[in-house]
Parts: sequence; C-alpha cells; structure tokens
Amino acid sequence: MGCISAGVPLRLSRNVTYQKKNNQKTNKAKQSNKQINAPAAIRTALRSAPTAIPAAATFSDPSEYAAQLRSRMEQAISLARRNLGKARAGQKGQYDKAHREVRYKAGDLVLRRNHVLSDATKGISASLSVKWSGPYRVGDALTPLVYQLVDPKGKPVGGPVNVADLKPFVARSDDWNVEAAPSLRKRPKRGVAAQRPNIHRYRLGKRA
Repeated sequence: MGCISAGVPLRLSRNVTYQKKNNQKTNKAKQSNKQINAPAAIRTALRSAPTAIPAAATFSDPSEYAAQLRSRMEQAISLARRNLGKARAGQKGQYDKAHREVRYKAGDLVLRRNHVLSDATKGISASLSVKWSGPYRVGDALTPLVYQLVDPKGKPVGGPVNVADLKPFVARSDDWNVEAAPSLRKRPKRGVAAQRPNIHRYRLGKRA
C-alpha cells in the first residue's frame, strides 16, 4: 500500500507537466493561425524595419509642407509689421506731446547740454555739475536737427550737436565778454583752504 500511495503524486505531477506542455503548444498554434490568416502586408510590416525618414512618414508631400510653412511665415511677418507700426505711432504721439520743434540759424546764441558722468576718484558728481555750457554761436546747420557750434572767434567747438542738446541763450548783461569762472570740479589739496572765486559768471552786484 505504501508503494501505491507513493506513486500517485508522481503520476499527478507528470500529468500536470504534460497538460502544461499541451496548453503551450495549443497557444502557439492559435497564434500561428492568426498570423497566417492576417494579410500579407501586415505580416511583412511587423517583421521589417522602417526605411522612411520621419519627414516622409509624417508629411505626405514635402512641397505641400513647404507651402504651408511659407504661408505661416508670411502671416507672422505681416503681423509683426502691423504691431511695429502701431508701436511707432504710439511712441511718436507720446513724444510729440512734449516736443517743440526748434530751428536755429547761423549766428544764433545757444547753450549746449553737458553730459557729465560721476567719478568718485576725481571728485566729480553729475548731479552737482553744471548742466549747460556756453554761450556758443551756431555755425553751420549740417541737417535740420544737427548743428556745428563755434566760439566767439569762429573756431569750431567739439563735434556736431543734436538740437535736443541745445537751447536758446538769453543774455542778461555782458555775459558774452565775461571771463570763465574758475573750475569747481577739482577738489582743493589737503591742508589748503578752498579759495572762493573772485569773478562771478554773471557779475551780480550787491543789493542796496
């Protein structure tokens, strides 16, 4: 009896193994039948590597894509030009609100704007520096907006100056003949008291 009972589990395990093998064969046969019944084009596509480039696989006609791309670029350029025109018109309107057209002729007395930069090493402060220098005479009008300035002797002073950096000079006395005041940009040396300039630019007299 012990030998018979010991052989039962062995036969059961063999049957299970045999059944598994049969199931695997059956599944493979079903899959092969499906592939055989499928169209030849599908079976070939599944077993072959793609040979077309991404552009050809995505777009049917390259010339059609080029035409669409050209059309989109033209639309984008047209939109950018319209927006640029609107921005320029808005900026022009804001500028014209505060701008006054000024024209100078040869011989006019004008003041020139000084563009001073602060420099701590030289003791120069832009906020405390003289904003305008002159007066100068207008020499030649290079363009309606650019002029060449000259000194009282007719010698050119600096390079061309834009009209935005000029303003008319209004004489108060004999400013044209007065000597230039001493420069206030240089700091006095240590140990030496700062000397007060004796000559005032406008020679203002004391009030009675």
